[in-house]
Amino acid sequence: LCAAQSDDYAERGRIFTYWQFYTTLGLLLAILLPKLLEGQFGLPLVQWMGVTILGLIAVTVAMTVFLGKAREPATVGGRGGIRAYLALFQLAATRRIMAAELLIGLAAGISAVSGAMFITSVKHFTLGDFASQISALFFVSIISSPVWVRITARLQKQHALMLGAGCYIVGQLMFLLTPPGNLLFLLCLPPLFSGFAYAGITMMPRAMIADAADEERLVRGSDCTALLYALLTGIFKLGHALSVGIGLFALDAFGYVPALGSSNAPSALGGLTFVYAGLPILCAALAFVTMLGYPLTSRRHAVIRDALQAQDEGASA
Repeated sequence: LCAAQSDDYAERGRIFTYWQFYTTLGLLLAILLPKLLEGQFGLPLVQWMGVTILGLIAVTVAMTVFLGKAREPATVGGRGGIRAYLALFQLAATRRIMAAELLIGLAAGISAVSGAMFITSVKHFTLGDFASQISALFFVSIISSPVWVRITARLQKQHALMLGAGCYIVGQLMFLLTPPGNLLFLLCLPPLFSGFAYAGITMMPRAMIADAADEERLVRGSDCTALLYALLTGIFKLGHALSVGIGLFALDAFGYVPALGSSNAPSALGGLTFVYAGLPILCAALAFVTMLGYPLTSRRHAVIRDALQAQDEGASA
């Protein structure tokens, strides 16, 4: 639906910035509401988690169905299947977006798998402190959305994604520099960079794939927008799935035992630090590199839109 709201290069960036704002707001509400409502009407925390999720799903689906508007597609949509998905990788822009999305998914997944262990075992915080840091990260992501609106209006999308990847790297370094037990530092500096980066690296590939769908339609003559977004979502989830195995395998290779916590050997704690910070930084750096020389610029997209308009006018004549 977001991709179908506009054909304009810069406007799509703005639209997906608002998409990211409301997505992150939903995540924050899903985290905070059960805790705030715990004990009300005799319901424990776990039951309030279920009620919150079901309630948010009902409200957001209703808003999408009754308030969302989408234009009729100019051409017939492409059919699914393995061959159809593999054919989408023929365009260079699509390949680069998918590679960046996979790497971003790996970075986010590995840090999520090892985050609680790193915070408690290496930095000597509690799980409650870790949850507070996650909430702070989401809060920064929400309030930084207006900044990303300006960024997407002034920068090429690939440059904006590179900026987000760079800020993510800085955020991971801030976690490394956090003094053990210093809660104020943990809740301020790392979320400042990571939360800002989260808003950009999550929504930017989705704004970029809308432009790639235009190029796909010009080349192949069919609207593959739905297939491209399905593929993008699958690639991101693949990155998360692989990250669990990669993260746990690496921790085991370094000899880290979760049950021992901070009592692990120094080499194991060093390995945990590398898994939590080093591997995600490497993935983010590779995502940055995939955007170097990205072909689908705003100028190229304008040429594609002009060609599509002429094509549509010719078909309707």
